[in-house]
Amino acid sequence: MSESVAHAEARKRRWYQFSLRTLLVLVLLLSMPLAWIGRVLEKTRREQAVVAKIEMWGGKVEYHESALPPWIARHVRQVRRVEIADFDVTDVQLAHLKELPALKALYSWGYIIDGPDDEDVVRIQNALPGCELDWGGWCVSIRFRR
Repeated sequence: MSESVAHAEARKRRWYQFSLRTLLVLVLLLSMPLAWIGRVLEKTRREQAVVAKIEMWGGKVEYHESALPPWIARHVRQVRRVEIADFDVTDVQLAHLKELPALKALYSWGYIIDGPDDEDVVRIQNALPGCELDWGGWCVSIRFRR
């Protein structure tokens, strides 16, 4: 009889048990927000690589303002505006700029565009769909309809 009492006390002190179904549901519910965070961080890493290239070309970058705390915002910020002097309009540069989905404006100075049929204008519009070019003298302004 004492053996059954000891066995009953041991059962009372066990940890709460979960079923396999409950464990799988918890893993699923935890994985969804973590996957979203991972996707945002990967996109931010790609944008940071593009920003490093732009700064290597002598350009400046401006970011969207965020209501998030600074320690979070620096990991999820998005590029809003780019300024590049003497923008050469190479295919490599256009491919990098295409990686910036939140880009609203690109400014360049020291670059001459002859008119709307200029070869560079066509290349820019083909590489960056949804952009509007405005040029005057030595300054080119590209705005995006996004």
